[in-house]
Amino acid sequence: LAEPAAAPALLRAMADRLDAMASPAALEGLSLALLDHLAESRAPLPARGLLTPPPGPEGRLRLADRMLHHVAALPDGRAELRWAGGRLPLGPRELGWLEGLERGASPAELGEGALDFCRRLAAAGLLESQCPVSGTRQDRDGNSGSAVPTARSPACLSLGGAGEATGS
Repeated sequence: LAEPAAAPALLRAMADRLDAMASPAALEGLSLALLDHLAESRAPLPARGLLTPPPGPEGRLRLADRMLHHVAALPDGRAELRWAGGRLPLGPRELGWLEGLERGASPAELGEGALDFCRRLAAAGLLESQCPVSGTRQDRDGNSGSAVPTARSPACLSLGGAGEATGS
């Protein structure tokens, strides 16, 4: 459906078989049903658990691609975030926060109220931490080179960012 010619071709084929279903609204409904089915039938194991602390206000977060989430526009004009584990109604403010999290942002950057929203998403396994650059790589001769993210940096050990890590 991402190709411009695909949708009209599908609509023509539908019209030949079922005139009542040959409409953009029916195609949209089928697309949402397909996305919902994919999210439910191919549910990954979310990155959550007892040892994962909730995100802090300064930790950079992004939406976890592996959760097969999608935003569905509902017929009444509302929107809903859907994934294998559930659904979350979204208002305009939450949609803006999701846009920021798609690129990567901290709850503090997103604005007031975003921390609670991010904690709800993190509890469902929908967020992952963006690890900052905090180490340097050395070549075979021991010379320091370019900065690289280190897996043991505090921000990489938790969703909360530096200073809130529980791992070792």
